[in-house]
Amino acid sequence: MFKNMTLFAVLMSPCVAAYAAVIPENISPSSIVTEDFDVSVITDLAYPVCTWNLGDNKKENFYHFVEGEMCPAGGERCTYSGVMKLNGKIAILKQLSSDNGTSVFKNDNTTIITTLTPIKNPKAEVGSEEESDFNAVVVIKTSRGEKKLEMTGFCSI
Repeated sequence: MFKNMTLFAVLMSPCVAAYAAVIPENISPSSIVTEDFDVSVITDLAYPVCTWNLGDNKKENFYHFVEGEMCPAGGERCTYSGVMKLNGKIAILKQLSSDNGTSVFKNDNTTIITTLTPIKNPKAEVGSEEESDFNAVVVIKTSRGEKKLEMTGFCSI
């Protein structure tokens, strides 16, 4: 009987280890890799309404997150979307909702939740909402886990 129980335990241990490896709490946020990208490669982006970066990015026209109208060349309807380079590939996510500074963007594989906090812009008139600097908290959720980033950026109409 003891031999059977030992054999069963030995045979089951790889299954338990494999299961533990895919539990979301065990997935490292470092498995979600974000990179800056040249906004000009997004040909369907009519105009980048908001552009955000991590603190280390100083390259002109390179951003970590962009949002704006995506207008396909074939004349299809434009959709307001967010764009981010995740794990080496450009991800385009449609905006599902936006309310009180929080927006939700989603595609088949990823959900991104952005929360904006305005920074006083000395160049803008008080009360003007045409352009503003923001701090942004960006939460990325994928099957690989969840990652939270703090960015700064600019939004204009």
